[in-house]
Amino acid sequence: MHYLAATFSTVSGAGGSSQPLSEVIAERLTEAYLRSGRRQQDIGDEAGLSQSAVSRYLRGARAPDIDTLEALCVALGLDVGDVVTTALPVGRGR
Repeated sequence: MHYLAATFSTVSGAGGSSQPLSEVIAERLTEAYLRSGRRQQDIGDEAGLSQSAVSRYLRGARAPDIDTLEALCVALGLDVGDVVTTALPVGRGR
């Protein structure tokens, strides 16, 4: 499996601060999850994951592989390209 965090371990934010990519992706997923008003179990069922796995990805405790990220994005109505591109520093996403 290919983990996104292995490619880009940190992302530089405003003011030069760094944040692990898994945390940035977790933030994007969590924002969509909160907007959805759905339960983690429902997201997990749709993505083929357990509720506890969804929780770990939303907290950034675990970095999803690309297939899992895609499944989570589909369940949350997100485009995986948008999630990854917005998480990458300018000039590195395309």
